[in-house]
Formats: sequence, structure tokens, C-alpha cells
Amino acid sequence: MKFELNQLIASCLFITSLTANEIPPAEQPLNIMLSSTVGGRSHIKYLMEVSKPLRDRGHTITYAAPKGNHKFNDPYGYNIYNLGESIVDSQKSMQETDIDDILRKGIDFMPSLFDKVIDLNYEFYFTKYEKLFTTEKIDLIVCDFFAGPCHDAARKHSIPLMVGFQGLGLGVGEAPYITNSMDNSPTTTENLSFLQRFKASVIDQIVFIYKFMPLSRIANEKRKKYGVPANNNPWGDFDRVMKIDNTYLGIDDSRPIDSSLKLIGPIIDTDIPELDSELKAFLDEHRTMYMAFGSHTALNNRLLTALLEAAQMSIDNGSIDGVLWGLANTDSEKFPKSYTVNGVTYTTSDILNGLHPKIKILKWAPQISILNHPNTKLFLSHGGLESLHEAVNFGTPILVMPGFGDQPRNSRLVKNRGIGDFVTTLTTNSADLFSKIKELTRPDNAILQSKVKHLQSINKFNNGKRLENALFIEHYANSAKICRQYQTPKAFEIPCELEPYMQADTRMSYFAAYKIDILLALASIGFIFIAVTLVGVFKIVKIVLSKSLVGKKLKDE
Repeated sequence: MKFELNQLIASCLFITSLTANEIPPAEQPLNIMLSSTVGGRSHIKYLMEVSKPLRDRGHTITYAAPKGNHKFNDPYGYNIYNLGESIVDSQKSMQETDIDDILRKGIDFMPSLFDKVIDLNYEFYFTKYEKLFTTEKIDLIVCDFFAGPCHDAARKHSIPLMVGFQGLGLGVGEAPYITNSMDNSPTTTENLSFLQRFKASVIDQIVFIYKFMPLSRIANEKRKKYGVPANNNPWGDFDRVMKIDNTYLGIDDSRPIDSSLKLIGPIIDTDIPELDSELKAFLDEHRTMYMAFGSHTALNNRLLTALLEAAQMSIDNGSIDGVLWGLANTDSEKFPKSYTVNGVTYTTSDILNGLHPKIKILKWAPQISILNHPNTKLFLSHGGLESLHEAVNFGTPILVMPGFGDQPRNSRLVKNRGIGDFVTTLTTNSADLFSKIKELTRPDNAILQSKVKHLQSINKFNNGKRLENALFIEHYANSAKICRQYQTPKAFEIPCELEPYMQADTRMSYFAAYKIDILLALASIGFIFIAVTLVGVFKIVKIVLSKSLVGKKLKDE
């Protein structure tokens, strides 16, 4: 009998209805810190969300961050530990860079952006984290993966540590058949030819290492100055820490998950604010496409024109009859003065001033509230992982126009899962966008609707594990307190609380762990056996032929 979606939702609601009072109380109050430096809200929001049950259980939650990030804590009201002024504004750097330049650079863009970030941030923040770790009593700190000084300093001072991630990559959760590409090429090698697999597995990896080598060199120069061991990964030694990741298998490609990596995603807001009367009225009356591109993506005139034209074409065609556009940090000066669709010229100022009857511009968009409305028929997004989680959670198909980082790969995942599609941002135009919008908003697109509902059920089930994931964080901090009473770890050692999660292959040579030496021995034995067999067969044939020739000779005589 088919398991209906509403039954699954009900079971998830039952799981999430568990409160801190229905499980054993916390053994003792813990001081838990969360920290992020570079990156936007998505780098810390999921950690703040999963920490709410911890606060309910009596633990103290503190957010250690530069002043520019303190606003991320506003909805939660945790304690703040100030790390000073932000010295590198990654959001500003992104908005000052033309997105076409970013897209043309491809894999070269990330090293060119982060060499400055690592160079300036490491030295500035490392000493501040050292002061934090030597003056405050901390039972556990959870550092964002981009906050290299945080997890390096924590390991130096033997502070119980977790590192948080958004998605699988950067050497975390890898598998031989996962490409981990930074573009929208296939995410696995499953359907690739031998030559394509060779390129993905060998050539692309060599290019990736070569491109990111300067970042590793800069990071290791800084690490050496502060007594931190060198590592090939510019972000940190992730093989020797407990990792938590805001994703789940289902949205990402399935693969074996290392025991020192716990997938806790998707962490999505449980409280959905009500829409204001104006927005609610708009959504009630319009089959709406919602567009938003995150806080770091700055669209240029070419893309803004294409989006305006595609939106109007979709309205004229009847695919949708309303557009909500969250501009966030988009510069209105980059919009075209006008655009023409189907022989009609529209002035952009009318849209920006709220005079267009079917396109509404929002300086700030209550995203989850919009996605939660049944009349939101499509989400046109930059492809940030948090946005994808939210769209899937509310059953909204997605069209991705990716920018940088993990966004191109996320766009391919959307297509792989059958929950939407993507455009190639560098070459897309209004016709391309309109074609995809038309297909994804087709009311009789039963396959799309089925795929969206299927992944929505997986998404909701995993989001229902929030309390379980919070308790794991609590347990890990408690286990550190217990085992460290008699096993005080030295700097950069694998601490006792992590040891049970470390797989045997981390303590073995690669050849021994993956039985390569045994396979080579078997291959050698096989080769010797085949060689001996061939030699034997050759000798037997030679003898038989020799006797045959002798017999023939005697017969002739």
C-alpha cells in the first residue's frame, strides 16, 4: 500500500513534537560556541537553528563572530563574543565583480577571491581565537569550515571541536565516482565514457590541485607562523575532526559516509512568519514565480534584461501571471531603462516603483513564507544549498541560474533529481529562460510534480531529525568532558572523543587499507600462473609438432 505524503508529514510532525522534557534532562549545563567569519548567513544559520533545542535544555549558546556577522544572531538572541571588525567583506567583493567575469574565470575565480581572504583573515583572527580559547571555558566549539583560524586554533589548544559544512565537497564525503566538479557537468561518473572518466578522475583533479596550490601555500605560511602543521587543504585538516553537514543523501548523490561525518540536514526554519496583507493578497490572486539570487550574487545588465524579458514573456504566455522578485543587494542602476516583449515596451522604473500590476519588487523577501504559499509555482534561484532545501521542503519546482562556488553543481543536482532545471548563466538569454519557465510551470507536468513530492517527503523526514541531531552535539561535548578526565589530548592529536569515530583506514597505509598490496600480489600470482601455463602449452605444442614432423619424415622414407 502506497505511503501517502500526508502520513509521512504527520510522522515527521510527531518526531519534531518531542520536547526537551520528554527525554532525559541534560547531565550538566554546557558552554557551546558557534563561529563563522567569512561567508553569508547560510554559513551559520543551520547551526543556530539546530542549537535551539540545546538552549531549551539549559545549555549556553554563544556566537563568536566579527561585528559584521552579528546580525545573523538577531532572530536567536544567543550570547555574542565579538571577534572585532570584519577586515574582508566577501559580499562587497562579490558585488563589485561583474558576474560574467566570474563565470568566464570558472575554476580560476575561487582562488583569486580567497587568496586575499586567507592572507588577511588568518593572521587577524587566529590571535583572537587564541585569546578566546585561553580566557573562556568552552565545552565545544562548532566552527564554519571557512573559518580556518577557528578550527586550527581549537586543535592547537585542544578545545573540543566540530566543523560545520554546507554540502559535500572540499575533500569531505568524497567517493571515487563523485566528480565534485565546480561547474554544471555530471556529478558522478556513472554515465561517462572511459575517456570522460579518465578526464574527470585524473586530468581534472590535477588541474584542481594546480589551481588551488597557491591557496594551500598561503595558508601553510600562516599556519607555520602560529605553530600549526601544514596541510594540503587550504581550509583545514578535516580528516582529523568531527564534521557535521547541512545536507542529506537524496538531494545529493548517495555514497558511503565516513563515520566522522554526520549529515544533519536539511535544517530549515520551523517557524514560518505570516505574510503581510499586501504580499498575501498578491499571492492569493496570482500563479507566481518567485525570483531571488542570494546576498552575494550581483546580476549585471545583461542578466537583468534577460530576466525581465523572460518574466514578461511568461506572463504574456499565461505560464504564470505574477512575479515576486527579491532584489536583496541588487543595484537598481544596473537595470535597463526599458525592455520590449511582443512589440510592447515597458519602462523599468514602473517596476522598481511598484507600478507594474504583475511584477512586484521586494527589497527584502520573506522567502520561506513565499515558498510555503500554494500559489508559488516556481522558484528561480542562484542555487544556494539553503534555498534548494527550502524550495524542496515546500514542494516548489526550481529553475537554477547559478553563479559560483557550489551553485553550478547544485544546479546539476536539481536536474538529476528531476525537481527542476538549470540554465548556463554565461550564455543564457530571455528565450532560454522562458522555455524552461514554460516547461516547469506546465500544470500537466505530472513527472515533475511526482519527483518534487518524492524529494519533499525525504526532505521533511530528515528535517524531522532536528532534536536527534542537537542531542548528538550535546553527546559529543559530554563525551569530551568524560574521556578527557584521564586522557588529556596534546595539540593537533586526535582527541579521545573523536577516536571511536575514526575508521581503521585512517591509521593504515592506503595500500593496506584498500588491499592494493593483496590485489597486486594476486595479479602477480595470476601473471606467473598464466606465464607458466603459456610456457607449458608452448613446450607441449612444440613437442607434438616435433613428433609429428619426425613421424611424417619416417613415413616419407
